[in-house]
Amino acid sequence: MVHWARGRAFGSVYLLDWSDVGECHENDGLHRSSGRIYRIAYGETKAKNIDLKKLNSIELTELQLHSNERLVRNARRILQERAEEGKNLTDAKQRLEEILAKNPNVTRKLRALWCLYGMGKLDAKRLVPLLRHKEEHIRVWAIQLLVDLGSPNVQTIDLFTSLAKTEQSGLVRLYLASAMRKLPLEKRWPLATALGNREDLNEDPVFPLMLWYGIESAVSANPVAALEMVTSCKISKIQQFIPRRLTVSQN
Repeated sequence: MVHWARGRAFGSVYLLDWSDVGECHENDGLHRSSGRIYRIAYGETKAKNIDLKKLNSIELTELQLHSNERLVRNARRILQERAEEGKNLTDAKQRLEEILAKNPNVTRKLRALWCLYGMGKLDAKRLVPLLRHKEEHIRVWAIQLLVDLGSPNVQTIDLFTSLAKTEQSGLVRLYLASAMRKLPLEKRWPLATALGNREDLNEDPVFPLMLWYGIESAVSANPVAALEMVTSCKISKIQQFIPRRLTVSQN
């Protein structure tokens, strides 16, 4: 039931004991006044009311290192709002870049990365070097943010393809496969071929399908490239799906 809970800064837990049996929109048999609310607290707790909007940008930036995810996300939102308002966030950007570069905890690196992106302080030139970062989750988010910026240019697509040939992380290759749907149809084949030539993920429950979703719409657009991939691909589902898709498109 934990996934139904929502954290607040009140220092205690509230439980709702109430049921509405009218799931099918009936009007009788309802007991709207019989619910109970329980408050559970450890000893004497005091609510901490923190107005994050009163903090300066550096203080909000430091909250990206906090253990309370609620504070982290709200601080990130406020920084994004200030960026939209045209506020000077030069100091905040420098501190976030420092966290991204030097903090040993990858979750803090990711928070800095997300914050910089939300503030509009990341572009393709800054993200591309992160494709070779030692942490796979940083590489994953570099891919994600590069495609979120818009359709990647030819140089970025070439880097994706190069990465696909050597990348050992299945998670990174999954994100590369996912990124193909953001690429022009004719630009997908080199990346798809590089991913399809790696047979170690052939039995993975997700990757073959993600790879297929990336090329499916490109198959009928370029049957020759599709058939060439069938002959070289080491992912059995792709070897099955491409001929089926071509047969359907011909009919």
